Amino acid sequence: MDKRLIAYYSQDLTTKRKKLFEETYGKTKKESQSRFRVELINVIASLGTLGLDV
Repeated sequence: MDKRLIAYYSQDLTTKRKKLFEETYGKTKKESQSRFRVELINVIASLGTLGLDV
């Protein structure tokens, strides 16, 4: 178990995080920002709708 923990925590998680972000939102910075904004607006709208239902 110790070897698995050491292997997991010694990974470069920043690189993996960046790769997953690019896969989700796009390769270019402009495309990523645009998709992220759309996603953020959708989340805010959804939460606002839930707030009105309560």
